[in-house]
This record gives sequence, structure tokens and C-alpha cells, in this order.
Amino acid sequence: MKTAIIVIASFILILTLIVANSLYISSKTEQLTEILSLLDKAVSVERWEESDGLLKTAEEEWESATRIFEVVMRHAETEEVEQSLAYIKKSIMERDKPNTLLELSKIRQRILHIQDADKIKLRNLF
Repeated sequence: MKTAIIVIASFILILTLIVANSLYISSKTEQLTEILSLLDKAVSVERWEESDGLLKTAEEEWESATRIFEVVMRHAETEEVEQSLAYIKKSIMERDKPNTLLELSKIRQRILHIQDADKIKLRNLF
């Protein structure tokens, strides 16, 4: 009987951690996506100072999220986002609207992929 209780408690703990992790990643990716949407709008109308501030906010948000992301995801995915952030920073400094908008589109897709890949799906559990 004790063994069954330990197994059930362990199973519940693992499921709770999986759900908590999924909710955390979903929340962080949504926040980052919102910031990137604001950044996209600022770049579209060439508000470069505002764009720079929003990029710094996005970088800070990403930094706080990567502590968990790097534990549960492939490092290549997090590195791609970091490379995109660096490229966006350079493009904003150069006031290169087309390339900044292109890279913003790419980074949003990468972040949406991170969010989708972490969603709890029955086929991932069993």
C-alpha cells in the first residue's frame, strides 16, 4: 500500500511540475510576443528611440525566461532567438526598417514555435 501511495504521489508531483512549466512558458512567450508586436509597430512608423527601448524590454524579458527555457528546451532554439535579438539590435541601430521587420517576423515565429512545442498534448504524455 505504501508503494502505491508513493507512486501515485510521484505521478501527481510530476504532472503538477509539467503543467506549471507549461503555464510558465506560455505566459513568458505571450509577454514576449506582445512586446515584439509593439516593437514591430514602432519600427513600422520609424520611431527608433521607442524601438530601442522596446528591444531592451524584450531582451530583459528573454533573459529572465531563459533560465527556465534552457533547462527544458533544445539550446539551438534559445540560441536562435538570441541571435535574432542581436540582429534586430543592429538593424535598429542602423535604422534599417526592412531588415528589422523581417527579423521581427522570424523571431515571433520562433517564439510561437517554442510556445507550441511545450503545450501539453496527450500524445506527448503517453
